[in-house]
Amino acid sequence: MPNLIFWENYTNRQDLKTYMPVDLCLYALELKFRLEDIEAVARESVTEECLTKEPDKKSDVIYINADERYAVIAQSYKAVDLKKAGAKANKASDLNTAMAWLLSAEISTIPSNLQSYAHDLRSLIQANGIDELHIWYVHNLPETAAVQDELTTVKSATQDILKANYPNSTMSLNVAEVGVETISTWYKASTTPILVTAQFELKIDSKNRFEVKSDNWQSVVTYVSTKWIHTLFKKYQQDLFSANIRGYLGSVKKDNNINHTMKRTAETTPLNFFVFNNGITAIVNDMDLSHEDKISFSGLAIVNGAQTTGVLGNLANEPDETAKVQIRLIKCQDMQTVQNIVLYNNSQNKIQSADFKSNDACQQRLQKEFQDNSDITYGARRGGTGDAIARPSNLLPSVTAGQILAAFGGQPEVAAHSKNKIWEDDELYGKFFNERTTAAHIMFAFSLAKSIEGVKIALQNKGAARTTDDDNYLKFLQNRGANLLLTAAIAGSLETIVGKKLINTDKTRFKNSSQLLAAIKNWDTIVQAVMPFTDKLQNAVIDLRNKEIQGAAFTTFRSLVSSVRVSAPQTYQTFADLVE
Repeated sequence: MPNLIFWENYTNRQDLKTYMPVDLCLYALELKFRLEDIEAVARESVTEECLTKEPDKKSDVIYINADERYAVIAQSYKAVDLKKAGAKANKASDLNTAMAWLLSAEISTIPSNLQSYAHDLRSLIQANGIDELHIWYVHNLPETAAVQDELTTVKSATQDILKANYPNSTMSLNVAEVGVETISTWYKASTTPILVTAQFELKIDSKNRFEVKSDNWQSVVTYVSTKWIHTLFKKYQQDLFSANIRGYLGSVKKDNNINHTMKRTAETTPLNFFVFNNGITAIVNDMDLSHEDKISFSGLAIVNGAQTTGVLGNLANEPDETAKVQIRLIKCQDMQTVQNIVLYNNSQNKIQSADFKSNDACQQRLQKEFQDNSDITYGARRGGTGDAIARPSNLLPSVTAGQILAAFGGQPEVAAHSKNKIWEDDELYGKFFNERTTAAHIMFAFSLAKSIEGVKIALQNKGAARTTDDDNYLKFLQNRGANLLLTAAIAGSLETIVGKKLINTDKTRFKNSSQLLAAIKNWDTIVQAVMPFTDKLQNAVIDLRNKEIQGAAFTTFRSLVSSVRVSAPQTYQTFADLVE
């Protein structure tokens, strides 16, 4: 294997070993989108046939992020011989099959473990709920022209499917080979905000610049020609956006697509571009403002204005000289401040809503409770200045905690599809995070979700030894959102399980809950006992948003849980004795 900058970090990631051979695909996903809880993502997105023993229809990973309005469909390949010149091109063409099944096949003909993915993906595309659809071929070899040729065909075929089935979609389509070169670039971007390190010089009239500085940063605001931005993008492409969680989204010829309207302005009324556009903000490594007629700087990473840059860079012809755009350059040596500059200027990064609440009284108290009373590392990793993908053991990001509390509180549809809404909606946030919320209760709920995950992994590992019942349980658990739905169903049956009235289910906890593994073990017997009832949740998991179907499924599930208490009370009593 070549001396790739990400390789040592990747091979040392023990948390991803469970998901081999798609571990590299998950690693790439984590790097590209700065995901905080890759294990939670894996629970919801891995469909790889050799792991699930169910048909994956050539889509090894299907990750749908409705909150941030993107989805990733990936085919993965890991070569044993790392000296090969490139990956198998036919594996890239398999993505044609994947997209046809997910986007156009009759739902009833799709394997049951994939139906929830297809339903959610189609619903979101139909409602213009996705801005970006990424189709990846991920592998551990150099990228080649042969694979690129196959992916060009995949893109064309997918565009035809979208045009035929979703004519009103404004979604951009990104089909990419994600080999070792791309993963190396993403890794470098995760650890170094500025990938473009060249020297730049702008000729500027002293009347047209405005400087502001503090003790640890220096900034200048001026304007540049859009022609300069056009040339910049042509040369550096996506590297310009190394500090931005998203790159250029593309332009769709619809009036309600902001990138298309920007493009139209640049082409037809270039003089108006300056007043119609918010401008660009970028961080630099160094900057010299000592000359009145020029600004010299080194390094450039755009933290806000990726769409503006992409629009200008993708114009068929150079922009008119009269078209100008405002630009703000910031030099800062303090890494924590740099991280905050990136965070607060990145308007596309909706998950920042959790960051804004990370310092409120409830979150600060919970962090201390976990630190003092458990082995869980609680809180978001965002804003760290070290390796962006180093994971503490037993990490529980606050965003994941919000999902788990929503599911445990009977709202699995919010947990699965609107996890960021928990942090954006003060009323919803207050429902799950308030003065009653304790680390012990979060441990109680989180360990249930982890127990369900453990059952799924155990079933996968049984392989050929699985019984027919085992196969049915696994089929259910492989659905997108199944873990969260089952968490909600068990939580909704908790009174039946413990055999007493629970006034405040949001305060339930284990009497001794300081260790995550022990808490998971407490739940294992219960989860195993209710697995035969998961077939009653199958219709609900296909469409988690349908509250009527969900309510009926929970009622049936609860009645079956009750029947076990009548016929075998000791099954639940041991667990009940552990709960307070």
